Amino acid sequence: FFFGHVFISFRAHSCLVLRAYLPSNAAMATWDFPKFYLDGALVECTVGPKPVCVALLDEDGGILLNCYVVPNGAVTCWNTQSTNLKSFNDLLECNPVHLEQVVEYLHRFIPPESILLGHGIGAVVEAFGLQKGEDYAYVIDISDWFAVQLSPTLCQPFSLAHIVKLLMGDDVPDHDSGDRDPLLDAQYARMLYFSYKDVPYDHPIMHQARETLYMGLPKEKRLVDPASTVKLSCIREGTAAEDIKKSIIPRQVMHVVDKVNEIEWTDEKEGRVGKTVVVFKQTHDVAQMILRLHSNPDDWDWCVKKEGQTYTNKHNGIRVEEAEDVALKAYVHSIPDDWSEVEVKKRLVPDILIPHVKEIKPIQFRKTKDKSKLLGRTHIMFSSEWCVLEMMRMMQFMTHDWGWTTQLDGSLLFSHKKDHILVEPALPLSFEELMSAFETAAWEEAEAQSAQYEWVDMQMQVSQSKGPDRPHHVGGRKLKAAEKKETGMGEAMDVVGPELELEVVEVVEVEVEVEIEEVEDEEVGEDTAMQVVPQYSEGVAVPQ
Repeated sequence: FFFGHVFISFRAHSCLVLRAYLPSNAAMATWDFPKFYLDGALVECTVGPKPVCVALLDEDGGILLNCYVVPNGAVTCWNTQSTNLKSFNDLLECNPVHLEQVVEYLHRFIPPESILLGHGIGAVVEAFGLQKGEDYAYVIDISDWFAVQLSPTLCQPFSLAHIVKLLMGDDVPDHDSGDRDPLLDAQYARMLYFSYKDVPYDHPIMHQARETLYMGLPKEKRLVDPASTVKLSCIREGTAAEDIKKSIIPRQVMHVVDKVNEIEWTDEKEGRVGKTVVVFKQTHDVAQMILRLHSNPDDWDWCVKKEGQTYTNKHNGIRVEEAEDVALKAYVHSIPDDWSEVEVKKRLVPDILIPHVKEIKPIQFRKTKDKSKLLGRTHIMFSSEWCVLEMMRMMQFMTHDWGWTTQLDGSLLFSHKKDHILVEPALPLSFEELMSAFETAAWEEAEAQSAQYEWVDMQMQVSQSKGPDRPHHVGGRKLKAAEKKETGMGEAMDVVGPELELEVVEVVEVEVEVEIEEVEDEEVGEDTAMQVVPQYSEGVAVPQ
């Protein structure tokens, strides 16, 4: 009786508007997927987030439900900015309905085969305890249509008020304004759905809409992709942000700097030092800056770690830190001026690794010291660390195309014998580290990749057909070196001796003609009196 009295009071104050909605079989035949527009606000309770108000519209915009809700738990935070409620007394003044009764209404109005739509309604659906497949068929979150994906792990969402203002020209109370109306939000979500439901996600109209929304945000509210930033540290006291932009950032990339954040100062033993973040317009702009610092050893010292590279200015001690995972990167130097990024990928990356190339940064060209020609440099970003290791090792096997040497720090440097292009891993890698890398986690990760199976077959063929003229690595297991030979670049290189531990998979009988050539004992030593040179008959396949 008490609940019924409250319910009648609702109707009198127009706080709850209900309409019977029981679709007939005929209606279901023509309306296979009923759509309902849901919105609400949540408060924090001891049992988790619970709804405190809700609005529900049918596909024609008719109001099915619009009321406040009594949550089934002690409220710990009223979220006043979005609910405009400060206490339970405020809620009672709004004539609320108990949560169980509201859930009963939702079950009554929403068929199991229906689609729920709204802006950011996932949390509302979960708070009401609605189950997919039992209470509804699918959820369409309008906010996902307009969110900007800044990186694989970072997305810039937009409030409904921001979307409506910039795309429709209407002013709607913001989520944190204290005047938010779930019914009004559900109505605008319906209008956005009908306005953009037929536009594909990748259509230029949607791209333009997302760009408008992102650029319409104040700079301090924009999320920034970490890959489009560099960190500056060890800034001396008295240095302003504008001075950093002029003195640290190369002039060739100064125009692509979006902003320099305010410097944060801390007290250290050596005095007061600061740090800040430089935000670039796009991620490849960071690569342009790093490449220019890397090619300017007169002003910059650099060291590299797996988590990123650090460049230190020799004059003022400011450090530039790149957040990009260096283990996924391979540097390419001395690129001819008639090459493009497509040519780099086509000519330098092995075919089995091409699907794993994440990005090739734009080539930066500069004149040689004698100013006779232009040469470029870039770096290749892979999706996994094992791809970089495999590319280096495959170049080491291809001695007819590539030579290699060790630099002063012991890291590998590869040189193409025809085009004179230099390739090196961004994370310094010695020969021993390369040969043993696939015995650790890198190899375990590679086993999950489809290219790995092609790699095993290729490596088995290479190791058996080329003989003892270069290092071999079969099935991810390092073979002991038996002798030393000189490479084309003048550096000693381990090669495999006659002992190859290979598994016999098939025995093939082949006719072999053997020529025995007599030689003098003093030419070959007292223990050897002849050399055996096998020659296979025509038409006989060479055994693997």
